[in-house]
Amino acid sequence: MLALGLAALAAAPMAAQAQDAPKAKMQAYVMIGKGAARVPVLNATGKDKFIFVHNDQQMQMDVAKCNMFKLVTPADHGEALNVYRAGNLAEARKKFAAVKAKYAEYVGLPGNPSTEAAMLELDCALRMLDWAGAKALADGISHPEYLSDEDKATLEVSKVLGNITDTPGGLDAQREAVAAILKAETGKKIGLDGYGRLRYALARAYEAQVPAEALAGTVTAEQAPDLIKAVDNYCQAALSTHGATMEIPLDAMQRALRLLWAQPGVKDYAAAGPVDGARWKDAPVNFKDAAALAYLLQKVYTSDDAASLPQKALIDEVAKYYYNAERDKAPAPEEGAEG
Repeated sequence: MLALGLAALAAAPMAAQAQDAPKAKMQAYVMIGKGAARVPVLNATGKDKFIFVHNDQQMQMDVAKCNMFKLVTPADHGEALNVYRAGNLAEARKKFAAVKAKYAEYVGLPGNPSTEAAMLELDCALRMLDWAGAKALADGISHPEYLSDEDKATLEVSKVLGNITDTPGGLDAQREAVAAILKAETGKKIGLDGYGRLRYALARAYEAQVPAEALAGTVTAEQAPDLIKAVDNYCQAALSTHGATMEIPLDAMQRALRLLWAQPGVKDYAAAGPVDGARWKDAPVNFKDAAALAYLLQKVYTSDDAASLPQKALIDEVAKYYYNAERDKAPAPEEGAEG
């Protein structure tokens, strides 16, 4: 009966017996005959092909010919996922690296923990804003040809982010790299999050055209246009990635605030006097945008989360200039009050 069930699934018996095989690190649910069995899986022998053990016999099977195939999530991968979901990215990254290495022989099977851990390790690096680390991880992915189209697109985006530099001169190369991805077939699979990350990369390239020391004061009229292009791209990055993860949109908004505050005339307008309705109405656009963005950051992100707000001092300084006409309105009389 076993032979008939296996034959129906095109499972081929192997010469070696189970007792001669290495100990399996993983198990899977596989349909054998008319029933499902939980069996040890020794390794993958290519894309969708694997060797498992049943009744002390090693068998080789193709996932495509299985009525059911599901790898059982190992405990260490589950633990890494829990740490990741809790937001401890540095610790999760270490655990994913260990899982990736431990289960490397299963690459090629759908849902294998090695590939999943590799992509999540890469995601941790991106969320930690470790661009060089992300590029190295993307370059080191085992068998990228086995990845989904979405994961392949993530690798390409990660490589662009990996080339981010804060030194002038990289704008043309970064712009060409972003355009190449958006025009390529993989560009159709990047999704909003990937698109936002590309916009972030482009914004960093525009920002790098202006020396960092200039941003501490007021930039020149010649430097201003590059910074406004950076702000526009940072805003697109924040809008596209907001809701997925917080790290890149938060960094993008803080950088945009810093660039707006450095624009010609902005600090001078702030220093000229209190901002009331009349002054707010006549204020430069960059001043209004900076104040509104600082106010948004102050309200959306908790003030005690100092690690997430490296520009907290600037946020607090600029937010006080935000003018809301509602605050000038007299409070409505209480119900039943006379007069």
